[in-house]
Amino acid sequence: MNSSTELITKIIENLWNQVLEGNTKLTFLNVSSTDIIEEAVNNLIKKEDLKVKSYSFDLVEDEVNPPFYPYLQLVKDYIGENSQTDLDNFLKESDVYYFQREVFSKYLKGLPSSRYEEILFEELDYEFYEFNCSIYKMLAKISHINPLIVVVNNIQFIKPSSLFFTKFIIKKALEGKILFIFTLNRNFNYLSEEKNEELHDFINYIHSKQLLLDYSLDSTPIMQSTIKSYKLNTKEDLEILISTSRDCFYFLNLAECKEYLLEAYNFKIQQNIILEEETYCELLKLLGDVHTFLYEYDSALIFYNSLLSHGQNRNNLKLISDVLRKMGLIYLKKDDIDTAEKLGNQSLKIAQSIKDKLQIFYAYLLLFFTEDKGRSSSLSQWRETYQVLIKLSKDLKMINTLSCYCSNPYGLYSQYTHENEVLHNYGIKLAEQYGNTYRLASAYQTKGLVNSVQGKYEEVLPYYIKSKDLKEKLGNKLELSFSYNALGFYYYLRGEYILAQENYEKALQCLKVVRNQHEIAMTFYNIAADYFFAFKNDLSLTYLNKLLTLMSILKWKGLKYHSGHGIYSLMGVVLASSGDIPKAYEYLSKIKFQDLKPYPKKNEEYFLFELLQALIYKAEERYDVADKHFQEALVYLKKKNDVIIYMGPRFYYEYGLMYKEMNNSKKAIELFNEGIDLCEELDYIFYKDILLNQIYGDAYPLPELNFNNKTFDFDWTIGAARLEMNLTKLHKRITEINFLNNLQGIISKATEKQKLIDSVMELINTNFYLEVSGLYLLEDDSIQCQHLNNKVANLDTDHMLKTLIDNNSDKTLINTSIHEEYKEFSPYVSYIAYIPLMSKNTFIGSLLLANKNEDMPLSYNDIQILSIACKQLTVALEKLKRESEIIIKNQELRKANEELLRAATTDSLTKLYNRQALHKRLDEEKEKFHSACYKNPSFLILFIDLDNLKYYNDTYGHQVGDLILIKFSEILKASSSQEDFIARYGGDEFVILSSGRDRDGAVRLCRKIQEAIVKKDSFKEDIQNSLNIKIYIPADKKISCSIGVCQYDSNSSINIDCLIGLADNAMYQAKRSGKNQFVIWSEKDLLDRNSL
Repeated sequence: MNSSTELITKIIENLWNQVLEGNTKLTFLNVSSTDIIEEAVNNLIKKEDLKVKSYSFDLVEDEVNPPFYPYLQLVKDYIGENSQTDLDNFLKESDVYYFQREVFSKYLKGLPSSRYEEILFEELDYEFYEFNCSIYKMLAKISHINPLIVVVNNIQFIKPSSLFFTKFIIKKALEGKILFIFTLNRNFNYLSEEKNEELHDFINYIHSKQLLLDYSLDSTPIMQSTIKSYKLNTKEDLEILISTSRDCFYFLNLAECKEYLLEAYNFKIQQNIILEEETYCELLKLLGDVHTFLYEYDSALIFYNSLLSHGQNRNNLKLISDVLRKMGLIYLKKDDIDTAEKLGNQSLKIAQSIKDKLQIFYAYLLLFFTEDKGRSSSLSQWRETYQVLIKLSKDLKMINTLSCYCSNPYGLYSQYTHENEVLHNYGIKLAEQYGNTYRLASAYQTKGLVNSVQGKYEEVLPYYIKSKDLKEKLGNKLELSFSYNALGFYYYLRGEYILAQENYEKALQCLKVVRNQHEIAMTFYNIAADYFFAFKNDLSLTYLNKLLTLMSILKWKGLKYHSGHGIYSLMGVVLASSGDIPKAYEYLSKIKFQDLKPYPKKNEEYFLFELLQALIYKAEERYDVADKHFQEALVYLKKKNDVIIYMGPRFYYEYGLMYKEMNNSKKAIELFNEGIDLCEELDYIFYKDILLNQIYGDAYPLPELNFNNKTFDFDWTIGAARLEMNLTKLHKRITEINFLNNLQGIISKATEKQKLIDSVMELINTNFYLEVSGLYLLEDDSIQCQHLNNKVANLDTDHMLKTLIDNNSDKTLINTSIHEEYKEFSPYVSYIAYIPLMSKNTFIGSLLLANKNEDMPLSYNDIQILSIACKQLTVALEKLKRESEIIIKNQELRKANEELLRAATTDSLTKLYNRQALHKRLDEEKEKFHSACYKNPSFLILFIDLDNLKYYNDTYGHQVGDLILIKFSEILKASSSQEDFIARYGGDEFVILSSGRDRDGAVRLCRKIQEAIVKKDSFKEDIQNSLNIKIYIPADKKISCSIGVCQYDSNSSINIDCLIGLADNAMYQAKRSGKNQFVIWSEKDLLDRNSL
């Protein structure tokens, strides 16, 4: 054993001793060769008496790996051929998360991955966490039976989900008898900056944990990733990749799943592979699902849109219902509640029409989530639907989903009844029973909210704290930020602004780790509102300005719970309260001129807008107008839905100050007292003292809130936002390049016009969200539709296209609500994109695109990309047209050549072959005869001469003679086989070349011909019909034929070139024998006469 092996062996042995005590250990070795590791492990195993199991995996760059490879593969290898019962017991004993056991069971048995109850979107992170926990629990279970040594070589090639699992093991310091040995080359670099950063962050992480043994740094070569793609060659390869993508999806290996699916989709498009119906639908569905789970909603909508069109074309109602529901969920996530509700109702209607209980359930579930956010239905209406959903959940055994909406009852925000309480507690019980820690934490948080709404403030914090503690256990920083924001908002509602601020700061610390820009922006808003109500206007403005900067960088119009209207209103209120009226007026103008709208039924936004105007008019001493706006604000303050009474003390303070300025002390004191009464009701000490100070002066000193006045470190948030925006732009650019590459792949393989058009339009529809897409070409002086996909009811696309052409539209993007010429289409579509197809400055067609959804317009950049596509398509269509014209001309030329050849080798009168063709055929037979593989070693030549033809030419003219020749030719063709070669030798002489016939066959053929002539009675009837007279034919002038036959085979000594001459001699022998005779020439007996 050399010193290197000895050193590593000692390190591994030391770790192994700790493993045998029940502590999982990991080490990472930067080595140039894995042979040392293999030798060290083998030496260790030889020393052990225990039943050690060792597994070794070699990772390869750009290889398609199954989910959580190699960890889950180890479990699969261990399970082997175990029975289903043994597997179920193994999963249960390993304490695998209940709702994931079905996925594990099918995958470990080699079956297609699937899951009966869909994952709830809000539980995605938790489900991934549980997958990690479950896999480790299974590994630990195995290790207690057989201690494990797991070697993973080249961990620099590990997939993202497996890398996360590796970190998970390190962070959790879990129990188990497992030694993980990883090798890597730390000098490896990916071409992708993102992948490279991820890899080196991981290397730095394991180095900081003192897990990296940089054993042979100098000898590890610098490696560089190469540009590769997965090796797909056949349809079978494609189907395997889709199957692996499915497995990755169900195990939430989303990055890998997306990568594989896009590779599969691009290969399918470029190679124009036709997949089975079920497989194609699964591909589009998985693409939509994975993009949804990755929050890439616009991309998801594109694939769902393609799948919807596919389902509609095939009238697949189940598929249509399912896709509508999935699209509705996306619109819900995009805060387009109206569209989400509309799609949910459409999905439900279709599901009910086909009586699909599962689809009915999921449609109701979407409507539940939509109503939970939108609150548009009456309570009585919703309770009825809510009961249907509960019944369906129980019937279908949708346990996790049942727990979800039971613990988030509809009546929570309006009327929490005893029935709601029972269901809420039932939801908590289900979460506890099935081990859903996330749902339990959420249920505790909603329980705290219920108590808050009901005024049971002493019971609020215990539930919030229990929820936070569970989330801390899960280690999900984003969920923790939600909890801290909830706690902060609770203290804010209670008027405890310092405690609120402390929790908001904790939320930001969590968000600094996960860098969720939207939640950061939400927290900035919360902090700004908190500071405003605490009379810290400067700090409030600081956070509001940073919030608007974030929104500007990320091009957001608003936040999930705060519209642009509401944010500008708060900004204006803070500015007006600070005395900066010009700036406050600027934000009021922005709201009006940009026609910003508050979120429906969000009283806070309506209230702040009215308060802003009241403060501006108060500063301008237009007190009557200001009073009107204060009164409007009071209406929203007192509304029972979306309660904002906590803003009341500040409202009465500002309202009272106006009357104090007006020297109306009585009204001012009345308003201040109303505020004091509200403070006592809400137990607001801070504002009560402020209002008392306004009434009694120094007898009640102004209270001071001692914040730390330390603002958050904004630089990284702005930098992270810019980075996110740049990554978004980069992703968009990569998507555009992929689109053009796929387009080029389609065009390069195009051989048929319609197939090209259909493939290009499919590609466009799967890369851009379109509700209307059509391609039109100018053919025969009229515009003809070549491809149309129209999802907008009652839209006349032909009329719309005609309007565009009549207006001489160039490439254009039209907003139908603004452009006067197109307002007639505004009830149907919001945007129209029109791109003419031009060939050498000549109009040959157009691409017509439109969307009804205002939130999904095409950008001008999209139009530029589509214009490039149209130019490429035009070139391809012109190329196909030229190729088609060349093919037609070649066909015409071939046909003409065939005619010329036929004319050169065919007798013009009888249409039989001529003498030239006969000699050519004889040459061919000569070549064949001398070929070793020739299968017809003999052939015959019949030389035939018509008897008495001269009489008919002299008596009735050459017209009749020609008629007899034609009719005789028909007899020859009818008497011969298809293989026989028949030629007119000249005048009244004919030759038949027959392969494969023997002497007896020749006799039969001669007799058949001569008997056929006799039956025709010299073609008397044909001649009479031709001359239109009766004729008499003397007996010695009857038409007959004399035939000479010459046979040739491999034993013949004669020359093949002499055959026609010999057959001709035999024919003359027959004629001299009295006509209507045949003579067969042979080498044995010179003449063998035979007569009829």
